[in-house]
Amino acid sequence: MKKEKLYLENLFDFDWNDKVKIKFNQTESKKNKNPLELWCANPETVNTEWLFWEKDKNHFRVGNIALCLIDMGKDRWLLTSVKKINKVLPDFGGVHYEGTELPEYHPFYGRLVLIFHKTGRQVIRRAHPLTKQIEVLELLPDIYTGNQFPGYDKVHLSWFQLEHIFKCKKPDWMNALSKQKGIYLITDNHKGKLYVGSASGENEGLWQRWEQYVKNGHGGNQELKALKFDYIKRFFTYTILENYNFNVSREIIIEREQWWKTVLDSVKHGYNKK
Repeated sequence: MKKEKLYLENLFDFDWNDKVKIKFNQTESKKNKNPLELWCANPETVNTEWLFWEKDKNHFRVGNIALCLIDMGKDRWLLTSVKKINKVLPDFGGVHYEGTELPEYHPFYGRLVLIFHKTGRQVIRRAHPLTKQIEVLELLPDIYTGNQFPGYDKVHLSWFQLEHIFKCKKPDWMNALSKQKGIYLITDNHKGKLYVGSASGENEGLWQRWEQYVKNGHGGNQELKALKFDYIKRFFTYTILENYNFNVSREIIIEREQWWKTVLDSVKHGYNKK
């Protein structure tokens, strides 16, 4: 039996007209910025900054619906957000709109992969002429998180990626993080503030320590407790600075943690208290 193709217009209950537009986010080679990598690290970087960035022309109007697609290569596109425009901001050369994400389509965000051969340089297009061309390729079983565990020196995760890894108990991540102590960096990408922490207990690896940030956002730190959990989810990223096996003493790890606090000045200009 021949497989019947499923297109974008079959999947969303939109009135496909001029009010629905699509933003095709592709790598900016001159600036070496890959939107897929940026989205994996911090979804709002693409879902707001890339989606609503405008230089000199109003592509969206109040009431428009904007679909945010990210280039995955080989004509594949990942849907990461659907937002309704509720405000046009005055200045060009930056984020020019405000929008509200449509929660009814949340199960598709980061999971729906489409296939479409895009031609030309135009990145924002009316959806109506394309709905019979953009084909549904697959719905991923889980939110796309990039490659498998990349190595300790290449870990850089948004809170949502971290939550996904713990929720799914991804074996490669769990095996790697639970067997290592370490020093890590939490970055507030909105305020630019840093927090240096460590997993240094006899039975506490990075997996056990980071699990606390998934549960409550603050991990017991007083400065982070002052922040709203939704803020942490939106703007925080997590990076490993150093990792050690369980034979390394707590004293050595604490000494290295203090060194990183000094180097990064995370007490004076971050969330570390001492």
